[in-house]
Amino acid sequence: MIRDEVIARTGPPVKYFDAGTRVYLDSPPLLVKGPLYEIHTRKSATNEYEINVNYTADATTSRLHPTLRIDRAFVRFDHPEKAIAALQGSAEIAALCAAGCKINVFRFRNLQIDKGPAAPAEICVSDEAKTESIFLKYFDEKADEIDVAFPDAQVSEISIEPYFNLDSPVIEAHNAGTWRTPQAVESAPITHR
Repeated sequence: MIRDEVIARTGPPVKYFDAGTRVYLDSPPLLVKGPLYEIHTRKSATNEYEINVNYTADATTSRLHPTLRIDRAFVRFDHPEKAIAALQGSAEIAALCAAGCKINVFRFRNLQIDKGPAAPAEICVSDEAKTESIFLKYFDEKADEIDVAFPDAQVSEISIEPYFNLDSPVIEAHNAGTWRTPQAVESAPITHR
């Protein structure tokens, strides 16, 4: 999706986030240390969401006037909600899973010699066409990531990324089922393309 489409669906950004300095800004900065995210908000009957969108320049049509396309997006929840509620209430997941999705719970294996703590488990929702993946995660009040399980775990964030292949020796994953969007969700989704 291009930036103009995001603005048409959600309105102008309400603020900006420099991931390098971890600072929220009211207007776009001239210089940034890390990726710059535009922040949009959405409300449902039960929650409020902060949509963070980062763009990349696509110069295939013009090098001087490149099209800004979504590179990465994530949605933070004001209040954590159950994973199944996130599947049912997310416009992004509804759009991705209209034809069906696979749900896996996975974690990265600890390959260190000292065998420190394992990485937290995350839920990965991927479309059948293998174009995009959506990750459901839970962060506590100290911003530490906590294990999640499907369907009853609490989640506080979803991220939308290009398809993530779980077939890797550094990943342990188990199939948690499939999901097909049962009905249309009212708000327009933000998609990675």
